[in-house]
Amino acid sequence: MRDSAGVAIITNEGPVAPGSWTIADEPELVIGAEGDRSAQTFFQVRGVARVGSGITAVLDGGSSELRYFDETGELVGVAGGSGDGPGEFRNVTAIVDDRADSLVVFDQWAGRLSVFAPDGGFVRSRSLTEAWGVGLGWNVLGTSPDGRLVLGGPLVEPPPPGFGPDTTGFPVYLAQEGAEAPDSLGTVPSNISASDLQGRPRPVLPNPVLSSPVVADSGIWASVPMRPELMLVGWDGSVERVVRFTGESRMLGTDEVERIASWYRDRIAAVPEAARSQMSEVAILPRLPDFAALLVDDFGHLWVQEARNDRDPELWQLAAPSGGSRWRVFDEEGVWLTTVEVDPGFQPFSVDGDWVSGVWKGPLDEEEVRVYRLARAQLVSFSR
Repeated sequence: MRDSAGVAIITNEGPVAPGSWTIADEPELVIGAEGDRSAQTFFQVRGVARVGSGITAVLDGGSSELRYFDETGELVGVAGGSGDGPGEFRNVTAIVDDRADSLVVFDQWAGRLSVFAPDGGFVRSRSLTEAWGVGLGWNVLGTSPDGRLVLGGPLVEPPPPGFGPDTTGFPVYLAQEGAEAPDSLGTVPSNISASDLQGRPRPVLPNPVLSSPVVADSGIWASVPMRPELMLVGWDGSVERVVRFTGESRMLGTDEVERIASWYRDRIAAVPEAARSQMSEVAILPRLPDFAALLVDDFGHLWVQEARNDRDPELWQLAAPSGGSRWRVFDEEGVWLTTVEVDPGFQPFSVDGDWVSGVWKGPLDEEEVRVYRLARAQLVSFSR
């Protein structure tokens, strides 16, 4: 259906083909520390992608290196490293899809994109700071179908005093080569914020799970905090469709809200009194987060990670329900096709063809890069 503004509204009661896609029980490839193989020791992996024939590229934040491994897990190449020279990094944040057969790494501190060939050779770099004045707080989300960079900017101004808890926007821009400044696409939902009457930030519980917007051919997908909704913003900046869901309720009852408040009071009891007085005014949300992460696969399907439906604050990590092992998969129109279960502890970074690549974290936060085979059943399109 469409609302009065012509926005398409898609309401999903459940997947149209449940269980039609499955991930293998065991990974096809595991890359992790073994003995003195330091190249297989990872810390803060920022991206994993499949390139070429059976090559897995891993962007490791700890070493600022882009490492290439063959189908057996052997290291076959290293690019990058810490520094300011060509092809070097200060603080890498992500591998960016440039819609070409290459890898593009965004260095947030340097405000620079570095392009690497599939074999790891450095090709060129582009300074976003010099081209459009982009500085700290900006990020690169991807590339539009016509080749423009999709940029996420910092908040223009903080929420006003006494704000929220409510949704704050994430400014999005399109940057054209040769243009003096990027063009604004408006904002997409980003986070839940709150402030006290003096304008100071108030803690928000359950701490909202941040899921960065992702770029697809049809526009920019974002999840809507505090509501079980997804939103697609088109390339003209208008909202084109809203995806909603029925079924499982994540609303919190009165006793659960009190349990969260009690848990928080215990958490800040050891904080010095002067600081505790500024932290005591907490905003408690009426529902748990719905979604934890978004990604788009190479066929244009939107993958949405469900947040865990943990009702006990003691089970939370960093005061927020963490991402669960269930991912909902949608077609380009927002129809919920199927649900895919992944191994608990495994966080997918990319879905390329029949492969799901990502990072598995162990009980001591040790990191392994894993690649699983994905079996996709043939699905008819339910789009109109």
